[in-house]
Amino acid sequence: MKLDIRVRYDTDVEKVRKIIKKISQEIQKDEELNQGLLDKIKSQGVREMDDSAMIMRVKLVWVPGEQFVIRREVYRRIQEAFQKNGIAFAHRNVTVYMPPETNSGAATQPAGDAQQETAKSDSIAVRQAAATATLTSIQAEEEKLAKQKSEK
Repeated sequence: MKLDIRVRYDTDVEKVRKIIKKISQEIQKDEELNQGLLDKIKSQGVREMDDSAMIMRVKLVWVPGEQFVIRREVYRRIQEAFQKNGIAFAHRNVTVYMPPETNSGAATQPAGDAQQETAKSDSIAVRQAAATATLTSIQAEEEKLAKQKSEK
């Protein structure tokens, strides 16, 4: 099985590889867990560069039926080791760039109350539209990933 781990772009790939190697050695020393493994746990490096994360892959080979305990323990140890070493998991996010508001006549003439209200209303509408677009983008990405997983 291959485990995908989402980390931030500034993560040191070599440091992650060493952490995975250390976890593999620890699990090999544990008699109960080692019986379920057929091979060492291996870091396969960066699998993909996503919009909001670097996706790294870890490969495990185990005896059928033992995967649940071993996978849970590997995830737990990875999480603890990453926390100790200051490696942050990446969360999905979308960045929306909004152009700065410009008022061509604002510098020479103060806006009246009606103009200020209109500008404020327009600004709120633009922000709502951006939020809606962002949410739609996130939902589309999640549906795409769910569809890919169901096809496997």
